[in-house]
Parts: sequence; C-alpha cells; structure tokens
Amino acid sequence: MLGRCFWVVIFLQLAALEVLAHSSTPIPLEIYVYNHAQVPPAILSRAERRVTLILRESGVQPEWLDCTTLAGAGSRCLGLAIPGSIAVQIVHGTTKMRDEIFGAAFLGEDGFGRQTDVFYDRLSDLNRNWNISLPELLGNVMAHEIGHLLLGFDAHAPTGLMRSTWSPAELWQAEKGALFFSADQSKLIRRRLETLELVEQDGARGN
Repeated sequence: MLGRCFWVVIFLQLAALEVLAHSSTPIPLEIYVYNHAQVPPAILSRAERRVTLILRESGVQPEWLDCTTLAGAGSRCLGLAIPGSIAVQIVHGTTKMRDEIFGAAFLGEDGFGRQTDVFYDRLSDLNRNWNISLPELLGNVMAHEIGHLLLGFDAHAPTGLMRSTWSPAELWQAEKGALFFSADQSKLIRRRLETLELVEQDGARGN
C-alpha cells in the first residue's frame, strides 16, 4: 500500500509540473480585432481581458491587435492573418442565421479556420433581456468562436464554454467568469498552435 501511495504522489507531482510548464511558457496567439460594430472601448477592453484569462488557463497568451484602423498595427492587419494568428470581426448582425446564433467561425477543408464573426447587436439584446454583463458575454462568445477556429470540426461539447446552445447555467457561469476550455480542449488548442508555429518557421526558412 505504501508503494502504491508513493507512486501516486510521484504521478501527481509530475502532472503538476507539466501544468506549470504550460503555464510558465504559454504559446503566443495574435488576435486581430476588427470592431466594425463600434463597440465602446471600455466594453471591448473588458471582453478582451476575459478572453485573455480563458486562453491563459489553456496555456495560450494572446496578443491583441486593433485592426479597425490600420494605424499602429501596420502591415500585420493587411490581408489574411498569418499562421498562428486569427481575426475576430465584431459586426452588428446577420440575416442569414437564426436569432439565437451569436457568432460564426469560418472553417477550411481541414476543419480549422482563421476568421470568426461575432454579432454584437444580438449580444446587446441578450444583455437587455437577461441582465447579463455585456463585456463578460462578449468575451465568452469571442472565446467560444476562437475555440471553433482552433479545435476544428465537432468542437461542441455537452457542457461548458463550447456547448452549442448555452442554457441559463452557462449564462450564469459566463456572468461569473467561470467558463473555460476543458483540459482535453486545452491540449488540442496547444497542439494546433504548436503545429501552426512549426509551419510558420518552415515557411520562414524556405524564404
């Protein structure tokens, strides 16, 4: 029995070290933001902070670039986001999707994507109807759509941040800042970003 307990303790220690390694060396992710809906800066800033906290829990460190105007961001805001980067467009809404859909991720044939739209007007309506913090709501929806870009096809989960339809329970967790990617989802996200980082390095060497 002592031997088993000893190995359990070692296993738990090694697992803890692995978590610490991910948290101490987060994988960078550039996020280009196009605020076409003219979200007030205070709301957008708080939403981005929520996304940052969610991604950090998964071992990812986002760098935010305001691409609504090209000033200050330079050529990185021109054209498609480079590998290892994604673009988030905050738009007023759409008539092409059901009212209860708050965002759309555009995926390629490989199941992954680099651009998502978030429908701000619909979030504003939900905020008024449910009295939920709009910055927290916006941040959680942005994180959900980013999850689609990085997790690929079939990214939805039965519960939590990646649930396809948020129940009052998920909305309450979003309000409290308690929605995160699961451990398995976090591993997949890091693996995806590590792969994209290698692709970018190979491309740079090829040039």
